[in-house]
Amino acid sequence: MVKIVFFVVASLLPIALFGQHRVLVYGQNLHINCETKPLQFEYKNELNPEEIKQFSFIFIFSTVRSELSENQLSALYDFVTNGGSLYVGADNFPFVSECNQITNAFFGKSFWGNSSGDTAVVNENSCTNQLFTRQQKIPSGKTIVTFPMDYRLKVEAWSADEPLILSAKIGKGKLVLDGGYARFKNTIAEENCLVLCEILRFLTP
Repeated sequence: MVKIVFFVVASLLPIALFGQHRVLVYGQNLHINCETKPLQFEYKNELNPEEIKQFSFIFIFSTVRSELSENQLSALYDFVTNGGSLYVGADNFPFVSECNQITNAFFGKSFWGNSSGDTAVVNENSCTNQLFTRQQKIPSGKTIVTFPMDYRLKVEAWSADEPLILSAKIGKGKLVLDGGYARFKNTIAEENCLVLCEILRFLTP
């Protein structure tokens, strides 16, 4: 499994993030590093339903085969509804496994398709956006998947008129669904860093 190191420039992060927040990153296929360590990232290959309660954020970058149990899926839902922040990233098939397990458990729907494109369009009604309040376009990723419309989710970015990035507030917590996390494999492009920073800003408790 390829490890991707993604550097988050500290100066681009919201001031609120400089508190003590533990971030659980599930799996080893993508690494996020902060230059001045304002966030404490911890990488784990399993989700312990009791242990995840100690984290403020959970990032899941989907792989080709998911091993999440019903108990873990239930614990993730409880984590969000009790005030936790969850990012779930998918990518071109078959990198959708964990994501689709989670979205099926939460909403009864899943990411689908394999589309190509370099740019996603931010929701035109920017005054109501949860994310990307200062951007009109963002990198979509090379080959992506999209999600069906759902009244419980707000579409934040579109690719070819299909929802690519969506957000929700569930109970006391927050959720971001992303169908193009491959954009983070480009560790140099500042626009990719800005996308992650906007996601972190929204997810900040």
